[in-house]
Amino acid sequence: MIQPRNRKANACAEVDAARDALREIEAVVAKLDAEVGALRDMLSADAPAGLAPVLDQITVETGYENALGASLGDDLTAPLGAGDGAAEPRHWVEAGAGQANPQDRIAAFPAGVVALDQMVRGPAELTRRLAQIGVASDPGEALRLQAGLAQGQRLTSPEGGLWRWDGFVVAVDAPSAAAVRMRQRNRLTDIDARRPAVAGDLAAAQARVLVERDALAGLSEREKQSRADHREAMGALDAARKHHGALQGRLAELESKLRGIEESRLRLEADRAEAVEQRGQGESELADLGDVEALRAESAGHRRTLGERRVELADARSDHDQLVREVQGRRTRLSAIVAEQSTWSDRVERATVRMRELDERWESETAEIGRLAARPSSDRRTTR
Repeated sequence: MIQPRNRKANACAEVDAARDALREIEAVVAKLDAEVGALRDMLSADAPAGLAPVLDQITVETGYENALGASLGDDLTAPLGAGDGAAEPRHWVEAGAGQANPQDRIAAFPAGVVALDQMVRGPAELTRRLAQIGVASDPGEALRLQAGLAQGQRLTSPEGGLWRWDGFVVAVDAPSAAAVRMRQRNRLTDIDARRPAVAGDLAAAQARVLVERDALAGLSEREKQSRADHREAMGALDAARKHHGALQGRLAELESKLRGIEESRLRLEADRAEAVEQRGQGESELADLGDVEALRAESAGHRRTLGERRVELADARSDHDQLVREVQGRRTRLSAIVAEQSTWSDRVERATVRMRELDERWESETAEIGRLAARPSSDRRTTR
């Protein structure tokens, strides 16, 4: 029973480990779902009803979110204008459509400055705006080059900030809701990319929990069968012990009878030897006698007396032997009773120890069953 119990304990440990892993993954999934929900709520909070902000149609290289947010600001929350002319009060339209290439009329940036449209991909409505924004290597460089900007141009840096051609400056550490929104949208994209892997881990953890539960159920069934076999074996052992005790009692009884028969044989041999001796003496005396008839008559009287005495002696010996046998039998029975009493005392002691062990195992198994019965309900509540 020790090895199945160890296997069951190991299986319970595996089930607990699988459940812990499942709960960890479920916690990660719940955290990601909550973060996705919060990000989607924040990203849709500033959007007009039914229209997405132009920010949702822009892709910016990593590291330039602050530059885009600082240079366009709240303009990123405005949607694109509708094609039928109906538009929100704040919206973007494609300026210069049907005219000459607007890039031909945009002045070049100072040396070392790259246009922001090289790091940002967005709709055509933002082409002119992005082409007029340059990215300097750092805020100090942007401040140095601000005086050389052409009309309409502005500079920014990867750290953020804005230096406009007309002298307007926005510090690098100025708050930018657009940059925050861009980082939130990038975070949402990262989470969406991570979700399939997390979903795979969740499915694998759920499958592992099912496998470990099935293994534990199989071990529980085998343990139940082993206990039934153990109870059956203990019953057979008790029956064998009872049969052995009965055989021992029968053997003691036969040994007692055998001793009685041996004693009777010894007594008969002694009587026979005595009778032979008496016969010899009688024949010798008979030869010495003179009047045989008188002696015969006298001998007949003596024989009758002797017969009576022998009958009395035989009765007395029979009573004595009966008493001896009864005493011996009672001694033998008393010895058997003492031995049986000792055996039963040992069995009572072992049974008491066994009952304590079974009570402890019952309490342990009851607690384990209660704990396992409570686990699935908590898992279902967690899953919901």
